[in-house]
Amino acid sequence: MFSKYNLSTKLNNLFLLFFLIILSTSLLAQENLSAHSVFLVSNIVDVKNNDDFISRLEEVLDSQTNPFTFIINGDLVNSKFDKRFKQDSIRILNLLTSLSKYKNGKIIIIPGERDWDDSKKDGLKNVKKLEDLVKSFEFENVKWAPKNGCPGPKEYDLQENLMLITINTQWWNHPYKVPGPIDGNCKVPTTDDFKEELEDLLNENPDKNIIIAGHYPIFSNGEFGGHQPFYKHIFPLTDWVDGLYLPLPILGSFYTSFRENIGISEDIINDNYEETRKMLENIIAQYQSIIYVSGHDKTQQIAEMFGNYFINSGAPEKGKFATNLDECILSNDKPGIIELVYQTDGKVSSVFHEFKKSSNNIVTSKLVLFESSCKENDNNTPINYQYEPCKELQSATDKMSRKYPKVGKTIAGVEYEAGSFKRFFMGDHYRDTWITEVEAPYLNLDTDKGG
Repeated sequence: MFSKYNLSTKLNNLFLLFFLIILSTSLLAQENLSAHSVFLVSNIVDVKNNDDFISRLEEVLDSQTNPFTFIINGDLVNSKFDKRFKQDSIRILNLLTSLSKYKNGKIIIIPGERDWDDSKKDGLKNVKKLEDLVKSFEFENVKWAPKNGCPGPKEYDLQENLMLITINTQWWNHPYKVPGPIDGNCKVPTTDDFKEELEDLLNENPDKNIIIAGHYPIFSNGEFGGHQPFYKHIFPLTDWVDGLYLPLPILGSFYTSFRENIGISEDIINDNYEETRKMLENIIAQYQSIIYVSGHDKTQQIAEMFGNYFINSGAPEKGKFATNLDECILSNDKPGIIELVYQTDGKVSSVFHEFKKSSNNIVTSKLVLFESSCKENDNNTPINYQYEPCKELQSATDKMSRKYPKVGKTIAGVEYEAGSFKRFFMGDHYRDTWITEVEAPYLNLDTDKGG
């Protein structure tokens, strides 16, 4: 009798142990599957040593066990694409072959202004030729977005609670022909349609992490954002010819002022893009915990504004001047890529993988961008209000009411911002008043005064 009882107890204990092992393994697998990384890179046409660059990317991705998305955010080629078609095709094929071998990853390509023939007349023809080239490789996990030179937005569900919205910023910035209503090639053929579509995507997904990706920045710490290094006041011709240090101090000051206040086609304040930049900025400002990623400026940037982040990763091998703005928690010209890590509890972090020039080492630096709303937050890190997994399920009417802080900060007229050059000719007027940041309470039409 004793031996039977002892055997029964042992069997029960073994069964319990087996059950706990299966349960813990299942929970761990679920947690790992829920985590997702998003890698950001751009301006790969500037990479000189492609074998070394691919080797460093593989070193980063070899250790990636969770699902990931790799965003190539524009400028795979430049205006020499026609003349260098064979060389560029081989270079791009080698890169995509390396990236596509990771079965836990997907690659999404967004075109930039250099893919549009450096904003020249054959821009649309050039970008379609590049799109056809990428599609001809027939990689199952490589996507081109948006298609046919259209503006977007094109959305991708990277995971159940993570959405990527891609936009083609060059559609607005390009000074020549772009697809429109007459062509019939674009689902969204006008700016008004685009605005409505983007707002619908944001409003219909209030319980997901959202990344918006476009080549051109909304906010930039680099030269295309109007921040010129001092030496360009003296040597402006270095913008056209590297190493041409011919001193032209007066012309240089006028040139840098022009770049700051009016801009060339590459600058984010140029006439073609400025209105779109403000539109995107105003749309994103209505939400919290959104991340906008770009790649145009040859810098590494993570900037926090009004509870959202503006990230630029455009220096794969060599960077350019980056100023350290108050909004930036990362600002440098170091080569490398930025990784965004989305955790299961809503926490979002960034990892900058710096590709050291002097050695083959990769140095990582980590930052927490959003803390989970499921835990107490004792620091100043923003809370992730976009994805709150521990939040109780809401009714359809309650979902319309987003969570806002009692007081928000805003600028009444960002369009009146001007540098010394513009102020000299156009006057100060009330610019300082219009661009002063003020605090104001939120008016929530769903809840205030009963809704």
